[in-house]
Amino acid sequence: MRNLKKLLLSCYVFVCAGTLLTWMHQDSLATFWQQSYHRPPPWQPLSTVPVWQAGGRVHAASAKALESFWLELSGQSTGVAVAAVLASDAQAETGCQCFAPVDGRVSVSAQVPEVVNLPPVAAFKPHAQISAGQRVFFAGDSMMQGVAPHLAARLRREYGVSSLDLSRQSTGLAYPGSFNWPATIMQTLNKHPDIKVLAIFLGPNDPWDMPSGQGGKYLRYASAEWEELYRSRIRDIISSAQSRNVDLIWISSPNMRRKKLSEQVAYLNGLYESEVLQAGEVFLSANQVFQYPEATYSDYMGDGSLKQKMRSGDGIHFTLAGQRTLADALFDRITFIPEQQAQHDTAPTAHTLN
Repeated sequence: MRNLKKLLLSCYVFVCAGTLLTWMHQDSLATFWQQSYHRPPPWQPLSTVPVWQAGGRVHAASAKALESFWLELSGQSTGVAVAAVLASDAQAETGCQCFAPVDGRVSVSAQVPEVVNLPPVAAFKPHAQISAGQRVFFAGDSMMQGVAPHLAARLRREYGVSSLDLSRQSTGLAYPGSFNWPATIMQTLNKHPDIKVLAIFLGPNDPWDMPSGQGGKYLRYASAEWEELYRSRIRDIISSAQSRNVDLIWISSPNMRRKKLSEQVAYLNGLYESEVLQAGEVFLSANQVFQYPEATYSDYMGDGSLKQKMRSGDGIHFTLAGQRTLADALFDRITFIPEQQAQHDTAPTAHTLN
């Protein structure tokens, strides 16, 4: 009898713990399930229940709090208000995305094609511009989650410029049914007209087959149809920014330790670069920041100039030093325009009649 009670108690604890973990990690588990089985997870009917939805917010808030804790502990206080947004339900696409890349596991479903570099237009912005009273908007996955607080702190400290950080792990452009960045960015820009610069950092979560948005058909990764749909989402983000006079900085993913993943992000980087430069916006190559020659990877600066480790143990993310290095490179791409000069530049020109 005593053994039976222990068994029932153990089962109860196991069920409660499993439910709690699923509740908190529902987004990552849902995308993993959908990618593996091409159908919604068994707990999909709960997605409209407010108590269930709160689990995703709790997990996001916990991740942000942990990041802030380590920044405070290392003396990198940000003082930035952390916000989180849920995916838009405007589109009815059912999709999925790569399971959180924190553990370094990113699967593939197709051969990686050669990177196609389209010729960029000649007139693209070397820098984004911002003035007092305007804000910087950070969008992206866990890569941006590590970089944004450092840049936000420096912008506030040196220019008095505030920021809005909506970066969210396990997100990308391939699966808007799980998280819709184009819709989230458009809605955020509409809600916050004081945003002047949009910095976006995505990629490692997207090398998957993805839903076409027209039923159960999945587009093969890197096929012509896949690329066209993916490019259209890049263009949607660019259009949202340009239509609101927001300067855009797109950061490319650096080389990865795993060769296959590195080739995949290189392909995606080619899509970002061609679309961003064709639109005349700012493109920042993380490979150039870390001085990686060609397709090589290093935990340190590629030119050997620094002995500090730049990349984390998973071969994907960054150490604190790497985060600060990329944040500083981003900072150098943002030009602060003094308020008086900004008013002068936007003032109408007076014409004298002779």
